[in-house]
Amino acid sequence: MLWKTRPGSSRFHIRAVRTSDRCLGLVFDIKRFSVHDGPGLRTTAFLKGCSLHCRWCHSPESQSPRPELLFTPETCLGCGECAVACQRGLLASGPAGLDRSHCDGCGACAAVCYAGALQLVGGLYSRDELVEQLHRDQLLHRISGGGVTLSGGEPALQPEFSGQVLLSLKRLGHHTAIETAGNVPWADLAVLLEHTDLVLFDVKHHNDEVHREVTGAGNEVILANLSRTAELAARGSIEFVARLPIIPGVNDSREDIDGIAALLVPLPGLSGVQLLPYHGLGAPKYAALGRSYTLQNQPSSERGRLAEIATFLRLRGLRVSIEGMS
Repeated sequence: MLWKTRPGSSRFHIRAVRTSDRCLGLVFDIKRFSVHDGPGLRTTAFLKGCSLHCRWCHSPESQSPRPELLFTPETCLGCGECAVACQRGLLASGPAGLDRSHCDGCGACAAVCYAGALQLVGGLYSRDELVEQLHRDQLLHRISGGGVTLSGGEPALQPEFSGQVLLSLKRLGHHTAIETAGNVPWADLAVLLEHTDLVLFDVKHHNDEVHREVTGAGNEVILANLSRTAELAARGSIEFVARLPIIPGVNDSREDIDGIAALLVPLPGLSGVQLLPYHGLGAPKYAALGRSYTLQNQPSSERGRLAEIATFLRLRGLRVSIEGMS
């Protein structure tokens, strides 16, 4: 089995398994020519599964540690081939009536969907298979000063697999980076940091109660890991950048930004802060997953407000950039 629950927890924790000495991981996307996941042009692998469920998440397909079906009704031809392919009989009334609680994500229906209305998100890779995919762009990485980034979801939820991938990439001469929310045991995150040049560490909110309300988990573990990561950076082991998703009405007030600054300013080894603007472009994915989007009427981040936040943080002595806005 690839999936199991931790004792006393209702959340899934992904563990790598070995089949004939192959370490396997669950990946849901590989993005080439990425410019927002570290320096230069990068190849980013997105690993499935996350221990947070942020209300504003633009990649809801990353959250579950299981393969999932995306259904786009606008492209469905109504041919019925998916119903024939489903051995569990879950599509007898069509994809719109799919009972996802009984779907095991086998992908048989998506494999026969000619129109692509059904898509399976998440596939198993061995370490060597993923490294081979990521290594293809080595020349581009060298020319642009880029490299490979492991993102998610949360790559540290698959520590053995992610650690082995990063180690292999380092041996092949790649600059490596990870993006993490830090809500994992330190031992699991540390496995990745041993073979990482750059860590992009997301900071959602300074207040534990609000953090729990908007992400589904408190921030005690996250802040402890943030401090430990900063200590490693101060010793020159890694480059350390904090990423702040700025969500209007959630964490963009003067009090919120002051609280976040109070967390970041004392951290040793922090080389920069990136502000990530909110947008609602991921909302259609929730419907495709059969889920509701709770921030349906949430306004996007305004350039002027982001500039104000950047100025305030710079006055506190932080190096700040605004990502994802032309």
